[in-house]
Amino acid sequence: MQVVAGLSKMQARRSDDERVKRELQKYYNRVMAMAAVHEQMYRPESLSAINLGMYVEEFSGGLLQMYAEGKQIDLESNLEEITLGIELAAPCGLARRY
Repeated sequence: MQVVAGLSKMQARRSDDERVKRELQKYYNRVMAMAAVHEQMYRPESLSAINLGMYVEEFSGGLLQMYAEGKQIDLESNLEEITLGIELAAPCGLARRY
């Protein structure tokens, strides 16, 4: 997934068309959402489910890195441990990228 994400980033940098850049960014975000679910899924403590609270924290941190553009943004969270099966976690990751 990292290769596919990297290729979309590289293509976006080469394009002069802002619409193409936006679409490639959306594509990159979807790939990274799936990668985050897979990363959590293959941790030793959870092969069939993920901790949604931890996933949302990691996801939020990634969003801040992508969109903060040098601004200082503090993120506070108070999340409960909610376990989701992979069949629900993957669509949540895709929906939260928009």
